[in-house]
Amino acid sequence: MDLDVFRYLSKPIDNNRFFRALNTAINYYHSNTQIITLEYYDEYYSVFTSDIVYITIEERKAVIITRQKKYYTNKKLSYWKEKLKDYDYFAQPHYSYLVNLRYVSDFNKTQLNIKVDLKTETLPISQRNYSNFKKAYFAYIGV
Repeated sequence: MDLDVFRYLSKPIDNNRFFRALNTAINYYHSNTQIITLEYYDEYYSVFTSDIVYITIEERKAVIITRQKKYYTNKKLSYWKEKLKDYDYFAQPHYSYLVNLRYVSDFNKTQLNIKVDLKTETLPISQRNYSNFKKAYFAYIGV
């Protein structure tokens, strides 16, 4: 377990199952090692997409909240929504938030809880976005 085992395969190994598991592991690795560059005036930062907890708006600028730090960026939230649309673990629960579903611990029709390490933060879910957010979350967890 200390080796971050991805999946167990029992013997004799079925080739189809082996290659499906290998494909899933490669996709998982690929999605966890993607880096995006953040720009804020003359400052540039590289961040793993998997470390992004959520993106929000403060003073008409997008703010990217990661596990370690808060980054301001010149880009709007709509830019980040478009840039991260290919990652199936981001969803928009509210017009002013884009959330990494990996950190969502629970939600209801009006709010969601994000858990990072031992800290929990509550964010709003709008009525308009609830249905799409719920679909995205259940697709993410495989239901």
